Amino acid sequence: MISLWLLLGLLALGSTGARSDNTDGDERRTQAFGAFSRGETLSWDQLEVVATEAGVSREKIAEMKVKDRAERLVRRFHLPLELAGFSGGMAPEEEFRLYKGHRPGYGALVLNTAFWDKQAETYDNDPYITYLLFRAEAYFTYRSRYDAEQGAWIVEEESPSMQTLKAALDDSAANWMITDDPPTGRDLEFRKSLDPAGNSPRALKALVEYALRTVAQKASDNWAAGRYRRELGVTSPLVSERIRRRERLLAVDFNRARSAMTGAERRAFRKLLKTPFRYVRHPGEAASEPVFDPAANVAP
Repeated sequence: MISLWLLLGLLALGSTGARSDNTDGDERRTQAFGAFSRGETLSWDQLEVVATEAGVSREKIAEMKVKDRAERLVRRFHLPLELAGFSGGMAPEEEFRLYKGHRPGYGALVLNTAFWDKQAETYDNDPYITYLLFRAEAYFTYRSRYDAEQGAWIVEEESPSMQTLKAALDDSAANWMITDDPPTGRDLEFRKSLDPAGNSPRALKALVEYALRTVAQKASDNWAAGRYRRELGVTSPLVSERIRRRERLLAVDFNRARSAMTGAERRAFRKLLKTPFRYVRHPGEAASEPVFDPAANVAP
């Protein structure tokens, strides 16, 4: 069922247009406007009728539907996330990007217009969005504790989510490393794209962070899948297939970064994967200044 604020927001996007002459939709339209005039909570089917008559595009309705589902699930599972709406500029396969939220300890979730406009019919359902939010929560946890200067996660103790991250690091070290061949011309181009000045320490730092981000993404998937099973007692074939596809892509990105390292840098990186955490001695206090992706100019 649809909340009143969402309905009013949709209606504000357009003004009432002329009625269609399609008599097959008359009864559906009459029921929808009757419920609206009586102040009843509308179903999504009824909302679509009212919003379409108000001149709201189907794409915008689909986006608002996804956002409404996500906000209900955030409240249901008490997740530290803020839904910041939709934005472009992302790769088509990205569902979202995560930024520092307006409230302390919250992440701001920006949904990708390109992904949801094309995939809404497949992914617009509570199981998939639940997994997505669990994944975002875990990634927020990992990014907020990552210290770029040390190339490690600053933690007070090995919490369950951090144990999942450690398992993903061990798995990447065992199964993702493909070759020890010297960097190719393409590898060197990628390295230069991260550090055009050719500063070796800076390039290594950028390559390490690039690789560790892929591991954190994999750990986020693992955490999300596990929590999904714990909370709902079932698995979703759609989610499982998405995770398998993502792992293949993440492994490619991981090796892309590692292949651009020199032999000595690869040995240092392998050692880093075995000791990825730095522990603080004062439980209850902030471990370090959170490190996030660049702040986004988005409304909460």
